[in-house]
Amino acid sequence: MAKYKEVHELEVDDVGEFDLETEVGRVTFVGAETERLAVEVEREFGDTSEAEAVAGFQVDVTRHEGRVRIVGRRTWEDERFQQMRVHFRLKLPRQYQVRIKTAGGSVHGEAIQGDLSINTPGGSIRLERCTEGACQHIRGNHHARWRKG
Repeated sequence: MAKYKEVHELEVDDVGEFDLETEVGRVTFVGAETERLAVEVEREFGDTSEAEAVAGFQVDVTRHEGRVRIVGRRTWEDERFQQMRVHFRLKLPRQYQVRIKTAGGSVHGEAIQGDLSINTPGGSIRLERCTEGACQHIRGNHHARWRKG
């Protein structure tokens, strides 16, 4: 399978909001002491060119008043869709409010202190070193280890 990466890096404030909505793919995110938001999208397809892979799964990034929004959507509706694998890797400020909605991919996150809202009907959720109060709106199969203090 061919792999293709797309990277977005944005200068942001240390407090803000991040939304990710995707039809396909797993999500890994980590909070850090940073004023940059980094997003890597890795697409893995069967025997396709990079242009076909990018066309088969589009990623739109928008920014407005302290909120960054990413929408991932597939454009293929044929058998090639069955071969598609997508992985979002995110690094963002710890204090960010994070909202993630997938159609079934797994979500793994750590070191976030802002509010979390995660919804993945068919995937697993694993959270580590997040504050207990942050994880109020989690839907899916999940396992969380809270940070003390």
